Amino acid sequence: MRPLKLTLSAFGPYAGKTDFDFDKLGTGGLYLITGDTGAGKTTIFDAITYALYGDPSGNNREVSMFRSKYADLETPTFVKLTFKYKDNEYTVKRNPEYERASQRGSGVTKQTAGVELTFPDGKVLTKTKEVDTAIKNIMGIDKNQFCQIAMIAQGDFLKLLLAPTKERIEIFRHIFKTKLYSDLQGRLKSEAAALYNSCSKIKQSISQYISGISCDDSSLLSTEVTKAKNSELPTDECIELIEKLISEDIAAEERTADSISEIENQLDVLKINIERGENYLKAKSAFEQNEIKISRLTEDKLSLTKALEDEQKKTSLQEKLTKDSATIESQLSEYDELSQKESAFKNNAANIEKNNALLIKTGKDIEDLKAEIERLSEESKALQKSGEQKILFENQKSVYKDSLSKLNTLLKSMESLIQIAAEYKEATVIYEKKKAIANELDLSFKVKNNLYLDAQAGLLAETLVDNMPCPVCGSLSHPDKAVKPMEVSKKDELDALQSKLSKANAEATDASLRAGNLRGIKKEKTDTTVSSIKELLGDIDMNNATDITRSKITELESNIKVLDQNILTEEKNIARKEAIEIRLPQSRARVEELQSGITAISNTISTLTSENNSLNKRIIELKSKLAFASKLEATKEIQKNQEMILKIKRDIDQAAKRLNECSENLASANATKDELSKQMENKQEIDLEAEKQKMVGLTANKNSV
Repeated sequence: MRPLKLTLSAFGPYAGKTDFDFDKLGTGGLYLITGDTGAGKTTIFDAITYALYGDPSGNNREVSMFRSKYADLETPTFVKLTFKYKDNEYTVKRNPEYERASQRGSGVTKQTAGVELTFPDGKVLTKTKEVDTAIKNIMGIDKNQFCQIAMIAQGDFLKLLLAPTKERIEIFRHIFKTKLYSDLQGRLKSEAAALYNSCSKIKQSISQYISGISCDDSSLLSTEVTKAKNSELPTDECIELIEKLISEDIAAEERTADSISEIENQLDVLKINIERGENYLKAKSAFEQNEIKISRLTEDKLSLTKALEDEQKKTSLQEKLTKDSATIESQLSEYDELSQKESAFKNNAANIEKNNALLIKTGKDIEDLKAEIERLSEESKALQKSGEQKILFENQKSVYKDSLSKLNTLLKSMESLIQIAAEYKEATVIYEKKKAIANELDLSFKVKNNLYLDAQAGLLAETLVDNMPCPVCGSLSHPDKAVKPMEVSKKDELDALQSKLSKANAEATDASLRAGNLRGIKKEKTDTTVSSIKELLGDIDMNNATDITRSKITELESNIKVLDQNILTEEKNIARKEAIEIRLPQSRARVEELQSGITAISNTISTLTSENNSLNKRIIELKSKLAFASKLEATKEIQKNQEMILKIKRDIDQAAKRLNECSENLASANATKDELSKQMENKQEIDLEAEKQKMVGLTANKNSV
């Protein structure tokens, strides 16, 4: 592999995009990559190894460390390597997983790891496993081997020199493509081992066969056999010895076979004699058993013939039963008629009973309705004047209610008058109190006001001197000066007291007006109330007017309640009278309807009775004619007869069948007798035990040969 061009972007110490054009260095000689520590020399080797295998060249670095810490977030991290291998040019590009600037909005996002391999024909692979497999196939070595022979990292060359022989063999075998020769060497070695094992097995098998050789001690070859077993003979001589032994055994076997053949011939003759003797005994025994069977079958045939004759005598009973069944079957329709007639008779009887009960009930209902009509008519007459009486009670109630209303008004007027008199009395007392308070305040104000004026004159007098005019009178002489009082109210106290006096005078005036107003109302109310008392109660003691009025009101209310009860009673009577007037026509119509129903019921009873008479006559006629109580019993009798007929037929058939079978068995036994007689003809018994003893002796001789 020869690198042609390497591109690094944000990889290791290379913050930006950096291109290395190795093709400019030519294809011959050596070239040196030099620089200070940390300048990025190892990064170039890491980049080539990462591009090919996805890992760094050394074990002290991780793929996650490849993103340059000097690069901007917008700069992508990747390695792109173009290399030539066996005159074919490939391009591989890889990028690790790293964080980059987000394309949408601010912040960063994670860029996933990726790889791309371009073949000389333009084919592109983008899956990591596919690319890794393709690189190994192209290069012929994996990453570890590449780092040991082609791209040895700092300090790793010593590892190749000190690697175990097996590991170095494996590395150089990949480099120089010698694996096919080692594979051939392995296969040849394996096949040689297989052939050796096969040869060993064959030798072991031959030894096993030789150890199994046996021959008679009298044989001339016994000495050679002993040598072969002791491995003193070569394999070829052993084989020749075995062939001689086989020939010797074949000759002995032929002699033995002749002896055995002669013995077997004698055994065959004995077997035939024994078989004939056994067959004769079997035939004789079978003949005797057959004779017993013929005797038994002859007796059975006689008894079966009699049994068949006895069964055949039942044919007349069979014919009678068939005739009886035909007769019963012809009457089945009449059994149906009898059932229908009896059912109709029962239904009619039930309907007659039902209609008789209905007739009795209808008669009772008519009597009850007539009694009700009479009672309602009497009650209606008694309630004839209920309307007039109600009007009288209502008129009387109206008069009482009018008087009650007036008395209630009078009572309220008297109660109002009492209230007004009390209010007037209270207003008079209030007025007297307000008047006294105002007079007391007026007197106090006058005294204090005079003292205040005297105090003002005293103050002025204190300032007067002779020959100076008085500001009040203008006099120049002041022989009698005013004296200033000792306790004098202040101006604001006098103003407050004057305000209280004004308020008290106003309240006294208001109280006077209210008392005067109530006095007028009282007089007017008194005149009106007295006039109403005289009108409603006449001349009575005015002091007892309220109690008399309340007593009259109570009396009227009681009378009105009595009238209300009377009116309610009359209203019920009127409603009852109206209900009776509705009920009476309905009851009379119902009586007429029930009377018509009685006629219809009587006609129905008559019709049903007539039908039942006819039905009963036919039922008696059918019962006297029919032998069974019902069709079910008749059907059972037919079925019973049919079962008996079938039984007789089966018994005759069974008797005939048994007789035929017995006759056939007897004929077969006679035929067997003839056959056995032929088998025993011109034959005699032999001594089977003696023959069998001879056979045992010959068999022993055969086994000993």
